[in-house]
Amino acid sequence: MPDLAIHLAGAAVAAPLLRVRAAPWRALFYLATCLPDVLYRVFAVGTASPTWYAEATHAPLVQAVWAYLFSLAFAPPLRRRAWGVMVAGMWLHGLFDMAKAPLDRGVVVWAFPLSIRRSQVGFLVSEESVGLSVLCLALFLAVEIACTLLHRRRSDRPDPTPT
Repeated sequence: MPDLAIHLAGAAVAAPLLRVRAAPWRALFYLATCLPDVLYRVFAVGTASPTWYAEATHAPLVQAVWAYLFSLAFAPPLRRRAWGVMVAGMWLHGLFDMAKAPLDRGVVVWAFPLSIRRSQVGFLVSEESVGLSVLCLALFLAVEIACTLLHRRRSDRPDPTPT
């Protein structure tokens, strides 16, 4: 749970910077930021796959394929945008996971299937993420409320085009 809170808070901060402002696309971006961990658990727990097989859900190439498969659920004119939003969210997830320090093992399989070498920056220890989760959830709510209020304020303005 703390890990997902950190991913959501990071996505809330990154969404406006990546120009993902409309509520449906923001929701898809948030979902995509958590999706690699959900897919990992589906493979690792749901199908009892080996860990190395399930960790491929964090590889950028595999994430692009998953984003394509999920984008097929959208209407054809929206698929490219849905794919882009999902890839951005999933790759942001990978950057956050790369910041963790999970016992010198590495977390992200960047070049899968060409290599299974892992890498990490390791400045966030797992025990610290529990304390940060409350702060991250507060940050997520603050950014979400600010985006909603800003959207309302923009939609309340009169249309400047003459009729």
